[in-house]
Amino acid sequence: MKFSITTLLILLCFHFSCYSQNWDLFVKNQNSFYQQQYGDSAIVENFLADSSVNIDGISYLYFNTVSEFSPGCRDSIRNFIHVYNYNFFNLTKIDSLVTINDSVFFVMDTTEDVDSFLFMPNSKVGDKWETNGLHIECTSASMGEVLGLQDSVKTFLCSSSDRYEGIEFKLSKSHGLVQFLPFNEFLTNSNSDLPPYYELIGFSRDGIQKGYQQPGFEDYFTLREGDVLLWRHYLNRFGREITTYSRDSIVSTYTSSDTIKYNIIRTTYDNNGSITGTKDTSTTFLKVDEGKILSNNTSWFGLKYDKIEAWGIYFFDPLYIEVQGEDTVTFASYLTPGPYIDTANCSLNVIFDIGYRATFSTHKGMIFRGSSAWGEHSTTLIGSVIDNEISGVMDIPTSVREASPAPEHFVYPNPVNDFLYIVAEGIANVHVYTVSGNLVLSEEGGDKINVAHLKPGLYIVKLIDVHHRESIIKILKE
Repeated sequence: MKFSITTLLILLCFHFSCYSQNWDLFVKNQNSFYQQQYGDSAIVENFLADSSVNIDGISYLYFNTVSEFSPGCRDSIRNFIHVYNYNFFNLTKIDSLVTINDSVFFVMDTTEDVDSFLFMPNSKVGDKWETNGLHIECTSASMGEVLGLQDSVKTFLCSSSDRYEGIEFKLSKSHGLVQFLPFNEFLTNSNSDLPPYYELIGFSRDGIQKGYQQPGFEDYFTLREGDVLLWRHYLNRFGREITTYSRDSIVSTYTSSDTIKYNIIRTTYDNNGSITGTKDTSTTFLKVDEGKILSNNTSWFGLKYDKIEAWGIYFFDPLYIEVQGEDTVTFASYLTPGPYIDTANCSLNVIFDIGYRATFSTHKGMIFRGSSAWGEHSTTLIGSVIDNEISGVMDIPTSVREASPAPEHFVYPNPVNDFLYIVAEGIANVHVYTVSGNLVLSEEGGDKINVAHLKPGLYIVKLIDVHHRESIIKILKE
């Protein structure tokens, strides 16, 4: 077979590109965004390897090190989390990789043991290795497209005697992993179903941005004059439960590089739906506060400020994205559960009876804020009119009864595939919502509900008992 000089040059360049060094799993200083797809929704994590060090021929790559915390404080916080077993924080998210020659190790240090997962990115087609009972083989290397960019891509096939048969890793020479399972999956010996792949959906590096990008501060605050928000305020403190409502009508907005301010007319209602007052007021969001948090690395932590004074450590959740019509809406949430730090000496402590959570949407702005200090106090967006589009409930509920504190309600299994079982007495109604507030299932009473028909993703379950007391529980449908 005859080839032109140009074709031969292309083939030679491809050959040397595939088998040259520096097939990094995560490219240093590239902020990579990966999604785990659940039907029409997805969870998004970012991975940012921002520092490295070489000691005696062993290379250490670190993630999320560039922050307001010194390295010593960062390690103190992680150790503190281990001690108090904060299960809301993703302790298995990659925060470092170790490279020895051509072998890359992910090391997971738990309270019981230290284990590692081995990957060999510089393998040639046909090369094989084993790690934790898993057989991995480099099965192909070819030119491919990564977020619209041409690049060399290798495929690695995983096989084992049990749950990992047919799992594929895809690695781009210039942009790192394109598809992979969380490394900790191969170390935990879990009997649950495998999670979805992490799939590369965007990255930024050296001023270049491709695909999905984490929303900025201003992307979460896009309300305009004429928009209306309906809020439910819930208070359960010292044995007394109260529900009230308010309606905010946006009169004007002020936007600067570091401030978002809404001037509003607020109408308040009691628990029977009667108007209790109307006033002109405003709501302000600062880039140094929520803006800093909303730009944080996902599943990571930072220092929460109240104006200029640091008062606690926040934990930023994975982003959640959902397709709504022609739009893709991002939801962001953070929690301040009680730990606080003296940055002068990196000493930590915790207040166990305090906790604050806030959730934001790129479509509606702040949609939830709540505190667990001295009971429960929360404000939830239950309806809106944005750009003349009505969403949720816009009529003020009436005849809401006050009652004694709600009992402990529990559901299982979580994650769930088909039947969700309810452990509670006197349940009158069960409602299931998407995280954006759309009702997808409603049933009366019973000790279980069938959610098999729901698309995979995150949902909110609201349990209402015969005394009109409510419990809100987040579930994951697989």
